[in-house]
Amino acid sequence: MRAGYPDPTSVLWQGRAPWGSQPVGRGKALFGAVGCVVTSVAQARRILGERAGATPLDVQAAGLARDGVWAPGASGAVVSELVRAQGLDVGVDLDGPGRVAAPDVLRSAVIDCLLHGGVCLGAVDHDSALPSGDSVADHWTCIYAVDDDNVWMTDPATARRERISFETLSGPVSWGRRRRDYRLVRAVTVFR
Repeated sequence: MRAGYPDPTSVLWQGRAPWGSQPVGRGKALFGAVGCVVTSVAQARRILGERAGATPLDVQAAGLARDGVWAPGASGAVVSELVRAQGLDVGVDLDGPGRVAAPDVLRSAVIDCLLHGGVCLGAVDHDSALPSGDSVADHWTCIYAVDDDNVWMTDPATARRERISFETLSGPVSWGRRRRDYRLVRAVTVFR
């Protein structure tokens, strides 16, 4: 069984011109380095059927116009507020500093969201397997479908559709020559 949306024909890359070399939010870090959440929100808008205004720069502009999205000098956004700044609704917000949601809670939130016409912004950890790693989210993606075996997402770092195991909510992803072991740890469900 598959729930969600068809595979997108294109995936936004956070390093693409003209936004890749622009600063994110109110900070100095660039989209190419830390623009994953803004790019994933733009991808979510596209998957939900929007075309006009569905670029990372448009998403950022809407976020900058709303209080509470970015702190002064910060490149990291409050994800739920960034989504609301787009005129979209937030369903379940399993996001927060240092929080890691249990796998059964994440699976339930993702499936429920997709069955009700939404998409899910998923935060993955990709360094917990390393000796110096932790279980804190490192990167944001846009989950658009699940099937019996996989969670399907667009990845703004690889500019590809990626998949992780539905059972373990984890799996390998190639960032060029480097392998990253993704593990879904946080989620924000998004609806039109």
